[in-house]
Amino acid sequence: MCNLLGITDYNIFYDNLKNQLFERTGRNASRIKAIEDLGLLSEELVVKYGNPIDTISKLNSCCAQFQQIKKKTKNEIMLVRFD
Repeated sequence: MCNLLGITDYNIFYDNLKNQLFERTGRNASRIKAIEDLGLLSEELVVKYGNPIDTISKLNSCCAQFQQIKKKTKNEIMLVRFD
């Protein structure tokens, strides 16, 4: 994420990174929330697959499995439609 924002200090605090991202996304809090919910601000290394959709779907499937284990009472589903 730091590369995408042009930040050279990789030891940046999480809140400072979010502030930079907030400015870059047009000061839109819902976009920041979506980026966080997708797990794109986590410290976990993301394995790239053939295209961005495949990469995010693999990332979300891992996160969804973890969330189901963490909170058994909440179910989440992601639907992707290809025409």
